[in-house]
Amino acid sequence: MNQKLIIDELGGNGDGIVHSDHGPIYVPFSVTGDVVEVTVTGNKGRLVAVEQPSPHRVIAQCAHFTKCGGCALQHVSEQYYKSWKSDLIKKALINHGLNDIEVAPLKMSPLHSRRRTSFQAIGRGNGKIVLGYAQKSSHNLVDVT
Repeated sequence: MNQKLIIDELGGNGDGIVHSDHGPIYVPFSVTGDVVEVTVTGNKGRLVAVEQPSPHRVIAQCAHFTKCGGCALQHVSEQYYKSWKSDLIKKALINHGLNDIEVAPLKMSPLHSRRRTSFQAIGRGNGKIVLGYAQKSSHNLVDVT
């Protein structure tokens, strides 16, 4: 059964988090402030639809976003992403007793580039190999154009 939820925050792994009476629900491909329709299984939500997008939401640049297992945050504005990432670093430092450290501004990779990647290869016999990106949570390959 689907539920309508409002995303409370963006978690450390990039999933939207809803704080419910039964604990957190993690919703991939959502962002703080989104009103979403999700199917919930345990503490995991599968995004069915974004009913009201957050002001932090943008259109992903890659046609393969959400299909391959690569990028998790292409739907988040650059400004929000930078703030979120800086806050993660600050929290980690504070957790290690480093309270008064200035964090330099985040440097972004250019659009349409990758700062890291993992190709998968599948042998098809007769010396033929297929290369591509693995589908999220799968060994299936995504046909990347």
